[in-house]
Amino acid sequence: MSLYVNVPISTEVIESNPDCQIRGFYEKNQLVIEINTRYQNHHQRLGIGTKIPLYWVKESSFEVQEISALMWPIRYRVLTREGYYKNNNGKRVYFTTSANG
Repeated sequence: MSLYVNVPISTEVIESNPDCQIRGFYEKNQLVIEINTRYQNHHQRLGIGTKIPLYWVKESSFEVQEISALMWPIRYRVLTREGYYKNNNGKRVYFTTSANG
């Protein structure tokens, strides 16, 4: 028999990234909070019009462990991607998704 327990948690990192998809789960004796920056409102963040197409080049992830007073360590897994758009002159302007905290 399995038992699932939902525990509400909020950290400064979670609060600093309201435009990211965030999910949490328990993995290998750690609390993992996954911050997915890949679906932010990139046009607004970059200050460009929504009709300008974005092109994606590479996806990656990295992990950061937070010192925690909880029973388990907190590990943030940040999912990012790199992309570009073409400016008025047709030149590529490269950018990457970002998370705060």
